[in-house]
Amino acid sequence: MQLKKWLNFIRTSCLLLLLSISLSGCIEYDTTIHYRSPNQGEFVQHIQLSERLQTFNSEVQQRWIEAIEQTTKKLGGRLQHDPDGLAVVIPFTSSADLEKKFNQFYRNLGQSTLVETDSGLPAVTGHLAIQRSNLIFVERNRLRYDIDLRSLGVRSAKGDVLVSPTSLIHLEFKLTTPWGSRSNANPGTLKPRSLKNGKKLIWTLIPGEENRIDTTFWMPNPIGLGSVAILLFVLLGRFLKYPQTSEILNSPTQQASP
Repeated sequence: MQLKKWLNFIRTSCLLLLLSISLSGCIEYDTTIHYRSPNQGEFVQHIQLSERLQTFNSEVQQRWIEAIEQTTKKLGGRLQHDPDGLAVVIPFTSSADLEKKFNQFYRNLGQSTLVETDSGLPAVTGHLAIQRSNLIFVERNRLRYDIDLRSLGVRSAKGDVLVSPTSLIHLEFKLTTPWGSRSNANPGTLKPRSLKNGKKLIWTLIPGEENRIDTTFWMPNPIGLGSVAILLFVLLGRFLKYPQTSEILNSPTQQASP
């Protein structure tokens, strides 16, 4: 068992050193969660490979694309091919649906035969959790995302990073919401950069490390707003149907009667 770990360490080290010498900025992978409303949105994974990497072990690359495509279809999404790479688009209907599909997508890829076989691709684990609170007119969401990218770096026996593929792999996590969001400044969490007055936050993930994202955002609650709109509509209809009711109650005759 110890020999196997040592051989895997040597293989990973040689692979990263080879890539660092021959390739530059070879992989760009960004994940975007886009809320249009509390009940509509999509999350998108965009994968871009450099031209030199596209010819590097094309068999493994093809199997990897097939695994992504199968998982995407199971979740009701679609896979788009473009000159820059791949785009995985998976819709969701609520925060609970997003959490379920997001975690299932990466769990299925992690359990695929591509990672289980000796393909040389490292396993990456992560978990997304969304805590939702309804406050009548608005909905509060707290999103926490933990992703372990330690397998993308070569570490010593003490746990120190010896080789980090930061220059080879560029990973980003993005969140867009109608009213904007704010990052919770807890110890160990990544700090984002803000665009569009906070409506879009971007975190740059660090390969070879454990990454944690913690953010809070608010959205209008369609159920609460709809209930208030129905109540106002009923009251308006009653007032228009019985306009004399308030006048009769306030007339001198009614006030003087015993």
